[in-house]
Amino acid sequence: MTERLFSITVIGETVITLTLTSVGGAASFDDNKPSVTENSTIDTVIGTIKGEHQDITQDMTFSVEDTQNSGIVKFSNAACVTKDEKRVCTAEVMVGATLDYELQSQYTLICQVTNTAGKNTVEMFPLSLIDVNEAPTKIVYSEDQVSVRENINGITLGMFIVVDPDNTDTHTYTLANDGGGKFTLTQTGQLSVTDGANLDYETQPSVDIEVKVTDSGHLSWSQSFTVLVTDVNEIPTKVDLTNNKVLEMSAVGTVVGNLRTEDPDKNQTFTYELTDNADGRFLVEGNVLKVSVI
Repeated sequence: MTERLFSITVIGETVITLTLTSVGGAASFDDNKPSVTENSTIDTVIGTIKGEHQDITQDMTFSVEDTQNSGIVKFSNAACVTKDEKRVCTAEVMVGATLDYELQSQYTLICQVTNTAGKNTVEMFPLSLIDVNEAPTKIVYSEDQVSVRENINGITLGMFIVVDPDNTDTHTYTLANDGGGKFTLTQTGQLSVTDGANLDYETQPSVDIEVKVTDSGHLSWSQSFTVLVTDVNEIPTKVDLTNNKVLEMSAVGTVVGNLRTEDPDKNQTFTYELTDNADGRFLVEGNVLKVSVI
């Protein structure tokens, strides 16, 4: 009986090793734990993804998605070389969409490498966003309109509120323009009228101010506001008569003179009455003083 010897080769599964490093990126990070600064521009290089294949005849391509399908990263075309009896392919990992730490600070990337034969390996990598200080973008007032009644000094008005992408930041408020010393502002944004403001609607119906807010990182935003001075009815200050002499025995209805009034409020109308008519000798019709009896 003749013996025959057979050599059997066991063909194992294709092994592809996938690694994500900070090589070529703007900041360093631990391998397979990529990070990138928020607000980085599109195409900013985060790092390099590397695939190693045991079969030197197999090139590789890379694709990526994240669990939110936001397209936040993308890959460049792969470059492949043979090294240490392995096929090594690399591609740049780049920013693919707007990154906002305040909206989302962590992503999970699902990276896939596929060889020439169509075999693939999938790895999941966490992507962390690095927060940066951002300047305030807007100042709003607590009421619909910044306004104050005339003639009221030392009164506390409303609050200014900052809009800042960094919603946990702290801020300090100042007045870059205090309206000629008529207003003050606390560091927390409370607006007040100064004790000597003497706001007068008739001479200045509005006052311009400028509010500046500075965050903890010394970034600031300035915004102008118009304070409306609202009119209030003010007491007339003087009444005079154009003529205060009349001939004796003047006929009933003889005009003595016209009454005139000084009032801080412009365009006012007035009603006159005699609190003392000299025992019935005079009367007022409109603003005209007349003889009532002879």
